[in-house]
Parts: sequence; C-alpha cells; structure tokens
Amino acid sequence: MSASLVKPRSKKQTEADLQKSIYLYMKKKAQSYEGPLTKELSSYRKNQERLSKRPFNHCSQTKVISAINRSHVVYLGDFHTFDQNSKNLERIIKILMSQKKKLSLGVEFIHQRHQLAIDQYLDGHLTELEFLETIEYKDSWRFPWFYYKVFFEHAKENDFKIIALNTDGGLEVRDQNAAEMIADYLHNNKNEIMLVLFGEYHISPNKLPARVKKLMNKNLIQTIIHQNLDHVFWKLEANPKSPFIQFNDYEFSLQTSPPWIKYESMIYWYENLIEDPEFEIHQYMLTTGYMAFNSSVPDNFDYLCKEIAEALGIKIQRSHLEDFNIYDHQKLKYVEKEIVKIKSTSIRQLHQKFLYKGKMFKIPSQQIYYCSSYSINRLSYLAGIHLLDFVLKEQNPDYEDIWSRSTQSEKFIFLTYRFTIGYLASKIINPYRKCDLYLDLIKPGQTALTAKNAKLIKKIIDDTHLKNSKLSQHLKSKSLITLYYSASQIGHMFGDLIYDRHLSKKSRMTVEMLKTLFSTDFSEELFHSLLRKVMPEKSYKEYKKRIF
Repeated sequence: MSASLVKPRSKKQTEADLQKSIYLYMKKKAQSYEGPLTKELSSYRKNQERLSKRPFNHCSQTKVISAINRSHVVYLGDFHTFDQNSKNLERIIKILMSQKKKLSLGVEFIHQRHQLAIDQYLDGHLTELEFLETIEYKDSWRFPWFYYKVFFEHAKENDFKIIALNTDGGLEVRDQNAAEMIADYLHNNKNEIMLVLFGEYHISPNKLPARVKKLMNKNLIQTIIHQNLDHVFWKLEANPKSPFIQFNDYEFSLQTSPPWIKYESMIYWYENLIEDPEFEIHQYMLTTGYMAFNSSVPDNFDYLCKEIAEALGIKIQRSHLEDFNIYDHQKLKYVEKEIVKIKSTSIRQLHQKFLYKGKMFKIPSQQIYYCSSYSINRLSYLAGIHLLDFVLKEQNPDYEDIWSRSTQSEKFIFLTYRFTIGYLASKIINPYRKCDLYLDLIKPGQTALTAKNAKLIKKIIDDTHLKNSKLSQHLKSKSLITLYYSASQIGHMFGDLIYDRHLSKKSRMTVEMLKTLFSTDFSEELFHSLLRKVMPEKSYKEYKKRIF
C-alpha cells in the first residue's frame, strides 16, 4: 500500500510553514493590485504595522464588552473586501442591543452629503435599490453591499441612527472631517455609544481617535477594536480561549480569521469586481464565494492536497494525488452529464439537488469534484475528501459502493467520516473556522425539518454515551438526504473538536482517531468508540459555537 498513516508532524513544522507560504503569496499578490502607493497611504500602513507589533495580552470577551459599555465612541477596523469584519460589528451590535444600550453607528462607506438618503431609507421612504442609486454606491464605494446591508436592518429594527462619515480629500483630510462629525454628534447625543466602522489604517490610536480626542473634553472615553492584525496572528499561541487580545485597557484586536483569508477577499475583489465593465448594483445583492488564491485552480487543489497530507501524517507518493478533475459553474452542463450516469436513482437525484443549489461535492466512484465558486476554505475541504478517497481506495477500490449497497448505519458512518476529514482539512488551512456544536443544534426559528434533523443528531450523540445505542434503529427508514445532512453536522462537529482539542495540541489520541477515520471499517462499534473520544461524556453537553 503506497499510503500509510504515521504520527502527524508537529504543528510547528507543518501548519506554520504551510500557512506562512500561503500568507506571503496572497499578501504580495493582493498588494500588487494596488499599484504604486501614495506617500500618505504608505505612511498610514507603516504606522499601523509599527503599532501592531506592540506587546499584548490575551483577554476575555467580557473585558472588551465592559470597555465598550464605559465608552462614548468605539472604533472598529474595516478591511473593506472582507465580510468577517462587518460580521463582527454585527455581533457586537447584537450584544449591546440585548443590554438595551442606546447606540448610533458612524460609517465610512457613505459620503456625508448623502445623510438625508440614509434617513429616508431608514424611515422607509426609499427602496433598497433607490437608496443605493441615490448614494451612488456603484461609483463611490463598490465593496460588496451585502456586507453592510445588515446594519440598516438592525437600525430599522432597533431604532438607532446611522451617520455618514466619508468626505472628499486625502487620508488626513478625511480623518479630520470625520473627527469633526463624530465630535459634533457626541456633543449632541451624550447618552449614546457611538460605534464607528472605518478603514483599519484610520483607527490607529494616533489617527482618527486622536483627532476626536483633541476636539472633545478630557473625559471622553474611546475604545479601539482592530481586527485580524497580521503581526498579532503570528504571535498568538495555538488555539487561544478567546479571540480578543489587548494592547491596553481601551485598545484591543479581535482575531477571528487568519490574515491570508482577508487578502484572498481582496484578490477576488480586484479580479472580479473593480474592472468588470458589466458591473451593476444588482450584483452586490448576490452573495458569491471568493476565487482561489491562484489563477490555476488545479494547481491550488493539488498543492493543498499534498500539504494537508503532510500535516495529517499521511505518507503518500505526492504524484498519486494528481488524479482528479475539479470543475466550477462554467462546466455545469458537463458535470450534470456525469451525474446522470449514476445508476442509483436516489444518489443521482441527491447530487442533482446539490448541483442546482451550488453545493460542493465529489461524484461517487469518479475523481470529479464540483465547486461552484472557489475559496481556500472550499478547496481545502474538497482536498481533504480527495486525500481520504485515495487512502480508502488503497484499502478497497470499491469502497464507494457503500452509497448503494450497504446498511443505513454504514452509509451514515461513511458520510460522517468524509465530512469530518473535509472539515478538518479546511480547519488546518483556516484554524478560525467554526461550526454548530451540541448546544447549537436546537435554536429558535428553525424550520420543522431542521429541528427534526437536530433532534435525530442529539439522539445519536446522547444514546451513544448510554453505551446501549443501536444506530441502525435511529436511522431506520431515513431518507438519503436526511442521512447526508445529519452526517454533515456530526462530521463538522468531529472535525472542529478533533482539530481544536487534539491535532492543534498534539494530543496522543490524534493518531488513533485518524486511523479510524481513514479506514473502511464503518461498523457501529467503531463509530461509537470514536464519538465518545471526540465528545467525552463529562463535557460534550457544554460544547457551543463561539460568538467571534
């Protein structure tokens, strides 16, 4: 057998090297699109880099929220092409709303001259499209509208004001103008916490915050929350308990993503939006995936397969992983024809459904992968599945026949292991990925079908710990789609927990767990044993997806 499982190489030797090479490549490529830097922009960038190298300590979310609650104004850094930054602001808004705080939101992405349009939109006098056309979003900002749209929805629901802070001029001029508008608003609204979403270079303590402080009285309290600072990421310890670090009592950074993911978003924007002559506002209302970090998707996929194999300790001849084809929506008709060749009606219909919904998948018994839109997360996920497929074929070339000829429990376990390795592989590349855990299964607003699936998953997990569970009884008469989605949720939990609690900490149990996942033994006994190791009885009911 040309593939074998050994002890995963140390995280320091594998993941760090892999991540650093991806980071350097993508940062260089992203910044190359900017062209020659102005002296002013270069100065702002160097200023942020210098300040981000200061000593810091880890801190809790509670400490950050406490600082926010004591503040008059709170700045959050925005990396304009990256949705995680705006999502984090939304999470903070939800926390403050739950505390019944009076808020306002200052934003850079709308020019001050369009304040009336903001007020009219929040009052319901303009439609969304009328609003976007009025504020000239297509020409003035162009970064994805759906990143920012949610703030207006919260403002309507919770009755808070949104203030436009952008103006014409260079960086210094715009900072001064924004500072004056912030100071003026704070002077007239002393009982509110003003949140300010502004470009990450502007919120360094000696830039916009310093200008606001100079215009206000000495009692002004300001909190700065940077986001995903590059230099901080490389100094972080593995798997910290909190995503927050602090430079001082009122200056923090929220680290919820590796830096190469934000540069990936920048590359996508430059390659697919800024120079698109057919661009229209309507396109910003569609959520799309990011392109891969290299124009050659097969090269990216091959590279990720080999690096993930090394990180997991899979001994394999690198050339053997090169047998694959990966397609996106441009080859929709071809992929559709390949799906039609699947003999089993239920399996064929399942993959047709995935195709039409833009899901990513591998066509059974073929080395064909479909990914409607490319990103590092998606490619690394499929790379994990490709690696698993290769190892299992070494053990049994017909192992994928389990789709059509095996018991319900065998199909479920097979799919669970596949989802586990896919998610685990993507987490190696992006350690900040997160998914629903045990306490997240039942939540308000679920559809009846989702709630039913969640109850099934809880039943499988709970009964396994009773050590008298029969998985086959729980899965009897369940449809293939139910098996698939239930397996995906448990698989993602497994992948998340194996990475956070074992692989990243070099746990001795890692090799044992991987041997189970990379075997063709889909027995209930082995599955139950794995579940109890991944989700120990004493703690699994406390597992919950982190907020940030």
